[in-house]
Amino acid sequence: RMTDLSGSSAYIFQNFVTYSNKAKEELLGVNPRTIEKFGVVSAEVAKEMAVGLLNRYNCTIAISITGIAGPLGATENKPVGLVYIGMADDKKQESYRFEANPLLFRRIMKYAFSNQALNLLIDFLKEKVNLVALFSPEHGVRGHMQAGVRFDTYIDEETGITVYSLYGKHKKPSKEMMDELDIMSIDVQDNGSRYYTFIYTMAYAMYACAEYGKEFVVFDRPNPIGGVKVEGNKLDTEKYRSFVGYFEMPQRHGMTIGELARLFNEEYKIGCKLTVIPMKGWDRSMSFEDTNLPWVVPTPNIPTINTCYAYNATCIFEGTNFAEGRGTTTPFELIGAPWVKSETLARELNAYGLPGVYFRPQYFTPTFSKYKDELCGGVFVHITDRDKFDTIKTSWTMLHHIRTTYSEHFKISKPYVEGRPTLFHFEAGSDDVIVPNQTLEEQLKHLEENQKEFKEIRKPYLLY
Repeated sequence: RMTDLSGSSAYIFQNFVTYSNKAKEELLGVNPRTIEKFGVVSAEVAKEMAVGLLNRYNCTIAISITGIAGPLGATENKPVGLVYIGMADDKKQESYRFEANPLLFRRIMKYAFSNQALNLLIDFLKEKVNLVALFSPEHGVRGHMQAGVRFDTYIDEETGITVYSLYGKHKKPSKEMMDELDIMSIDVQDNGSRYYTFIYTMAYAMYACAEYGKEFVVFDRPNPIGGVKVEGNKLDTEKYRSFVGYFEMPQRHGMTIGELARLFNEEYKIGCKLTVIPMKGWDRSMSFEDTNLPWVVPTPNIPTINTCYAYNATCIFEGTNFAEGRGTTTPFELIGAPWVKSETLARELNAYGLPGVYFRPQYFTPTFSKYKDELCGGVFVHITDRDKFDTIKTSWTMLHHIRTTYSEHFKISKPYVEGRPTLFHFEAGSDDVIVPNQTLEEQLKHLEENQKEFKEIRKPYLLY
């Protein structure tokens, strides 16, 4: 797994595939008596493999794996899926036992074994690397807090490490925070939207690194809605720069978080010392399901991949009196209000013939957020074809229809700070959609121009 990454020769000195007992004995110095007594798949052999690698090749940390990936080779005491992982450095030599699901394919089984080894390596490295602080974006360092909840510095119970909030008093790390460290890194899952605050927490951290002479490292992750399509309008940063839109980019940017860091650093002149650790095996056409990785919920209201696709289409309603599905089990896939009749709205929206989407009548009662405990009429946004679905064309069509057809009810919410733009203004990002003085056709033509422009801007910063 590690050697799949470009540049791995900088940190991997040597590796061996030693399927035979003879190879283990000759290359790694495993004692034949140990194999005879305990068997090849055993804690004792795993430890000797790691210690032999460490001693013979003068490396810093040695890792060994011995297991039964199947379908052959199992016994009653040693089933398919059993693995022992050895770890050794100059202070500690250990072996660890794990059991994977015996029904997994051999290829996936081997992937699971290596994944466990890498997790153990992280624990070993914690003892060698001085991790001095954690920096939390919106929703907390473990992604458990609801949107908009402000919080202060606290101590993480799991690690005992100080967690500095970058969604409270500070958005940009202070000099006092930065004085503690040499390198700052980010390893979080983005959702592929201009609205999502994680990427601006990253930008502010990069500004701090530039100001205080620190290196910033990005461990890249997939864009869960792919990297091909670009959809949306360019943000007017003179009027509507905020924490839900900071740079001149469309809502669906089609970039990974590492590519965004490169864009921010060069195109938008942050100028920090930046290192991006790229992914292996990802390409722009992939949806997240194509990666075969588990979806770990990044924030409470992005529970599924489908939510990520719907988010860019419905998030614009956050700043209005139209509910965006918070307080339900399918946030951002539902929109509605108490004064809407579901069947009527569904019929009206489906009449536009928007590609890749079907609006189903849906009544719902939010348990929190807008219209808590009130019955709402609305629609469920069923994405029937992700490739054909245009998030912002759908968004602007829904918005245009609802604000004109239901004008006696529809309202833009008040600003959080008197005299400042509203959340709706910040997320819309352009007077072309904020002030409805254009036809829907004219608005959509404006989208096409902005999308074409950004595709050219992003080209130099793409990694895949």
